[in-house]
Amino acid sequence: MLQVRTTRATLKAPARTGVRWDDLAGYAVLAREENPPLGQHPIDWTLLTSLPVTNLATAAPILEWYSGRWEIEVFFKVLKSGCRVELLPLETADRRDPGLERTSTSTRGRRTTSSAEKVTIP
Repeated sequence: MLQVRTTRATLKAPARTGVRWDDLAGYAVLAREENPPLGQHPIDWTLLTSLPVTNLATAAPILEWYSGRWEIEVFFKVLKSGCRVELLPLETADRRDPGLERTSTSTRGRRTTSSAEKVTIP
């Protein structure tokens, strides 16, 4: 079971000499898994967003978006480590476009698995 709470949040601007920044207002979504599967770490997220979040219905998309983060992390790890995209000569468009096409073709259709599961909100 996932316990979800929401609240308004204000991040205080840092104090800097000669610079004045405004505080940043938004919302916080707190998600905590009460009974995780045996051997698994419980979900314990504190997410900050500029989107208005006042109840479970508005918090659900935020949680679902964040649950996809691990797949994005793995994708970029494959690009950097497996495809070595950082070594491609990407300074100009005529060099960049063919290199990225080869890289995206090699990663397309590749599905990775991880211990992180997507959160589904009923």
